Amino acid sequence: MFHDPILRRAALLAPALLFGLATAAGANTTLPPRKPGFWVTTMVMHMSMPGAPAMAQAMSSGAPIVSAMCTDPSIDALEMKRMTGDNGHCQSFDIEGGGSVYTVTGVCTDPMGGGTMTTHGTFTIASADEILVHSTTTSAHMNGDMTGDSKWSGPCPAGIVPGDIGHMVNGNFVKLTNIKDMPQTPQ
Repeated sequence: MFHDPILRRAALLAPALLFGLATAAGANTTLPPRKPGFWVTTMVMHMSMPGAPAMAQAMSSGAPIVSAMCTDPSIDALEMKRMTGDNGHCQSFDIEGGGSVYTVTGVCTDPMGGGTMTTHGTFTIASADEILVHSTTTSAHMNGDMTGDSKWSGPCPAGIVPGDIGHMVNGNFVKLTNIKDMPQTPQ
């Protein structure tokens, strides 16, 4: 589905950031844990990526992207470890707030190469089954914002294991990878 390397990274980065940010822990504040199971997220991204192929630019044009991920406590722990810097991805990661509204600010290694990216997001825990997010991200390679609505749709379907991440196409899950198979350190 995504043959261009920049497009593939961006396609994996957006849902991974949404899911990863939703599980990250700061020094003094943590977000409530997600319900294990199959989370489907509708995202709208607007990004400026100078020099990126037209296909990557089209993905960031504001058309909704529907991604999905099977999660459990071990996957949430892996994403927390990655996002909070235990594997060198983020130099700083701070969470503030409580109740149902949290703000997250992170400075992390830019997955598109060279330097860092800064993300600032607001998470609203609408219910145990829904998380709303709005974030802005800047780096030397891109500037953008993303709005996401992540909903729990039940237990992970047969054949889909914790960590599987992909896109929903015509109501069907199309796996891109498993979070466990992604590099542990920035590439």
